[in-house]
Amino acid sequence: MPRGNVPLAHHLSPPDLRSFHGSRLFPDSRSPHGAAGCSRKGFARRNNQDSWCIDDVGEGAQLLTIADGLGGLSHGDMASRMAIAVMNSVCAAGLTICDWQDDRQIESVLAQAVQRAGEVVARQASKRECRMGTTLCAALVLDETRAWIINVGDSRCYLLRDGEVAQLSRDQTDGERVHALGSPHSPAVIDRLEMCPGDRLLLCTDGIWRPLSRRHLQTILRSCETAAITSDALMWEALCAGGADDLTCIVHDHCVHRR
Repeated sequence: MPRGNVPLAHHLSPPDLRSFHGSRLFPDSRSPHGAAGCSRKGFARRNNQDSWCIDDVGEGAQLLTIADGLGGLSHGDMASRMAIAVMNSVCAAGLTICDWQDDRQIESVLAQAVQRAGEVVARQASKRECRMGTTLCAALVLDETRAWIINVGDSRCYLLRDGEVAQLSRDQTDGERVHALGSPHSPAVIDRLEMCPGDRLLLCTDGIWRPLSRRHLQTILRSCETAAITSDALMWEALCAGGADDLTCIVHDHCVHRR
């Protein structure tokens, strides 16, 4: 897979909530999963308004989060960074005190995290007297069998299972308007997912999924061996297909390091 024109980012020790652009984060060595992500500015953009993070949240659980600051609004990059920072912070705190065997408590933590992230973005917009918004797509992979998908806007989550790809998230749009975290009347959609060893999750912004067909995504997800190689391949193929918008993706390989 060609890599020359796609800058391979420096490594960070997760979590690092100060930086969400262009960094590949590998999970804690204790995690049974493999995950990697990457991001870069689109050719038609002045700066990258996407953000992302992979966070090991204890006991083998992972929180994967991407956000796409809306390009038509002010400070999209700030909105996406704030949304992920708050989402991860609230989730990490909530998961330390809730009962992991109680799905309702898990879902309550996720709902509170998304609500809090939206409030922070809205407050910052009010403070700056401007409009701010961002999509948010996250996956909390709690254990070998349970995960939750959280979505606001049109960033997407896909599942590759048994060689077939399916879109898990539901695009939230109203005509040409994308629902945004930080805007009123944009509730998050939270869905529970039964996971199986060998599943592969893809979270991506529209800079990845718009230029690549479902079949093209499926081919890449099926043919690449590791999460890191897959994220590089997705970036390269989207760039070759135009790459006008900012491009961000996270790939999660489920239970690939089972002991």
